[in-house]
Amino acid sequence: MCNVSLNGTQPSDASLRVLRAFEAAGLEAWYVGGWVRDALMGYPSHDVDMCCSGLWQESKAALEAAGIAVVESGIKFGGITAISDGERIEVTTYRLDGFYTDGRHPQSVERAASLEDDLARRDFTVNAMAWHPERGLVDRYDGQGDLERKLIRAMNDKRLDALCIASVDSEADTINDVIRSGMPIVLVDRVLNDVNTSQVCWNDEQSAEQLTKLLLANNHRRIAVVNVTLSHSVGRNRLAGFKKAMQEAQISLPKSYISPSNFSAEDAYRYVLRVMKQKSRPTALLCCNNVMAEGALRAIGELGLKIYDDVSLVAFGSQDWNKYLMPKITSIEMDSCDMGERAGSIMVDMINSGPKIAAKMILSGRLMEGGSVKKLSLET
Repeated sequence: MCNVSLNGTQPSDASLRVLRAFEAAGLEAWYVGGWVRDALMGYPSHDVDMCCSGLWQESKAALEAAGIAVVESGIKFGGITAISDGERIEVTTYRLDGFYTDGRHPQSVERAASLEDDLARRDFTVNAMAWHPERGLVDRYDGQGDLERKLIRAMNDKRLDALCIASVDSEADTINDVIRSGMPIVLVDRVLNDVNTSQVCWNDEQSAEQLTKLLLANNHRRIAVVNVTLSHSVGRNRLAGFKKAMQEAQISLPKSYISPSNFSAEDAYRYVLRVMKQKSRPTALLCCNNVMAEGALRAIGELGLKIYDDVSLVAFGSQDWNKYLMPKITSIEMDSCDMGERAGSIMVDMINSGPKIAAKMILSGRLMEGGSVKKLSLET
């Protein structure tokens, strides 16, 4: 356990294992991006990004030498994903980006000589910070100051045409300040009722209700929900959909069947270990996103249980690894590309035509039935 923290937030043991694996191989590595920003704001973060001095091949070799699994998730852009104790840590090489054609992926990347060069390529000052447990915070562009001032400032003082944001409730005042400045903003994957701008989101409550009713139709009555954080609308709405279906079925559950807020696969893993060791354990689990499903699957395997035979499982999100599972997990699949395209279309319209009446676009996911739900007898 690390006794060093950034603003009270400690890095997970899993991410520290990745950091130390790089250093054992003679490479330099830092926490960057959202984890650093969220820690400075006092928010627990479940997304860990690192940058490393090695090429992706060197980073992969260092991780595998330490027994850490690696997914070649973005090698075209110098990126890999480390799977450490069930937690996914995104790792990129120090790099310089070429020209962007889609606003997200550069046409080419070059290896950068230093951490400072890598930070200089980033989009906003609040994302251009790095942290190391021993070396501390690197903040050459006053990103921490911008956080305190509630200022979104582009690197190199470039003027943005629009912003697309996935936010938590506590950022509503900051977003409203930006809107009043005239900046077009579209919110995605979150519902903020106190923000007057267009929003594109999933019908989370209805989808959770649909998954829960599927389990009920297969005679499951002891259903536990492995939820994400309640600090944003996704977690709250999915939990509300679950509760609505259970109330309509007139089924009450012990409090232990509703997990606390989870921020990582590790959190979900620990919760599922606890709840599945209860004398009256759940017959089914509803995982509120694919990260929660990863943690749940690890716990189920560690307990010597089998999906379908011993416990049914349903989840949200498209999992690339699902196609390799037997049985495949029944899930609500959500097309993130479609959401991005719709949000982009709204932003372009706002840039070209000016602000319009705020609209809320609700998208529906698609139920993909695998073989992870067992039909129980009524006596079970």
